[in-house]
Amino acid sequence: MHIKSKRQGFTLLESLIVLGLTTLTLVTLSVGVRWFNEANVTEAAFWHDFANTWNRTLVLARQNQTPATVTFLPHDQVVFRSYNHGNQFKKRVSLPAGLSPVRWYEVKITDQGYVKPQTLRWLSSASHIEIWQKFQLGWGSYVNEKHKTNS
Repeated sequence: MHIKSKRQGFTLLESLIVLGLTTLTLVTLSVGVRWFNEANVTEAAFWHDFANTWNRTLVLARQNQTPATVTFLPHDQVVFRSYNHGNQFKKRVSLPAGLSPVRWYEVKITDQGYVKPQTLRWLSSASHIEIWQKFQLGWGSYVNEKHKTNS
């Protein structure tokens, strides 16, 4: 009688190890994807809020013929300020975690809504990009350009 020495299939211990490693891999990937998506969603919400507040500040400057300032505070917030006959308009837009201007900036909006051409640099650790926020000459328009970072 000939006895087969070759095993067919996995032992219970081998099956548990493979199942455990597969579960660990899937959990790690799902948490990483969720974190990445949440960071991108909060950044998109910030840019939407920034655009709305920027446009409102421009309109107020033109209507009231009053200059305004926008202060960019790294790792904190963007502060919009204007004054009209003693009344102050002030709005703070908080920065999401992982998005920050590289340094302190102040952008001045004239009483006609004009902004000096300039470029502000932002870093996003969530998407690993550098954003160049370019303010155009004229009526306070800007464009955000995304650039890959070296890190």
